[in-house]
Amino acid sequence: MKPIHSSFKITVALLFSTQLSFAAAGSSPNYLLYSLFGVGIIALIYAVLSLADNMMQIEAKNLGVDTSENDYSLFPSFSSLFRPSAGDHVDYKRFVSLNQGHDIKLVGGADTENTIVNTAKHYAIKPINFRGMAPIPKISSVVGDHVKAGDALMFDKSNPEVIYAAPVSGEVIEIKRGAKRAITEVIIKADSEVTFKENSVPNLENASREDIVKFMLETGGWAHLNQRPFDVVPSHEIVPKNIFVSTFATAPNAPDLNAVVEGNDGAFQKGLDALAKLTDGQVFI
Repeated sequence: MKPIHSSFKITVALLFSTQLSFAAAGSSPNYLLYSLFGVGIIALIYAVLSLADNMMQIEAKNLGVDTSENDYSLFPSFSSLFRPSAGDHVDYKRFVSLNQGHDIKLVGGADTENTIVNTAKHYAIKPINFRGMAPIPKISSVVGDHVKAGDALMFDKSNPEVIYAAPVSGEVIEIKRGAKRAITEVIIKADSEVTFKENSVPNLENASREDIVKFMLETGGWAHLNQRPFDVVPSHEIVPKNIFVSTFATAPNAPDLNAVVEGNDGAFQKGLDALAKLTDGQVFI
C-alpha cells in the first residue's frame, strides 16, 4: 500500500497554532488562516483519494488482475498522458505513432490495360458506403421484387428526392439489418443479362438546370455528388457557386482515372457540359 503523507497532520497543527496565536493577540484571523485552511482541505481530499486508489489496487490484485497491463488507478500515469491517442483495442506495446507518411519506393506501376472479368452473381448495396445517408434508409423494394439497373432501391428519409439505384438487374433476395434495425446490406441476385431502366435523356443544348437536376435525381446520379466542406450530398434546391471535378484519386488501391476515361472522352465531356448547367459559376477540373 502507498504511504499516506502526513501533510494533513502538519496542516491541522498549523491551523490550531495560528488560531491560538490570533486568540492570544485578540485580533481576527487574516488571509493566511484561510489559505492554510484551503491547503488542509486539499490535503484531506488527496488523502482520501490515495486511500481509495490503494484499496482499488489491492482489490484488483486479489482478483488476479495484472495491474501492470491494466490501469486500475484513480490517477493517470505519466505515460498515458503523453502517449498517442488510439482505441481501446490497441496494444500500446506494439503501437507506433507516425507523424509523417512513409514513402514505399516500389518499382514499376499498375497495369492500365482493361481486363474482362467474370461478373458476380450476387451484389450487395451498403448504405454505409454512401456519404450522408441515415443508418435506416427507406427501402423502395422488398425481398422478392425484381429490379432493373437504375431502379430505386432506397432513399434517405431526410432527403427523399435523392434515390439510390440498383447497379444491376435481378431479384432482391435479402435485406440484412444490424444493430437498432439499421440496414447493412441489400443483396441482389443478378440476372444473366442485365436490363436497364429506360430514362428520358434531356437534350444538353436546350436543357435547363431543372431538367438536368430531375434527370440526375431519377437515375440516382445525384447521390454521387459531394458538397464541401461537410462531405454530404448537396441539396438540389441550392445553386452552387462553382463545381470542382477531381481527376485523381488518393484512396488506397484507387485506379488511374486517366486510364478510366481513356476511350470515353466524348461521354466525359458531356458529363462536364451537364454539370455546367447546374451552376452559374464555372466547372473546374
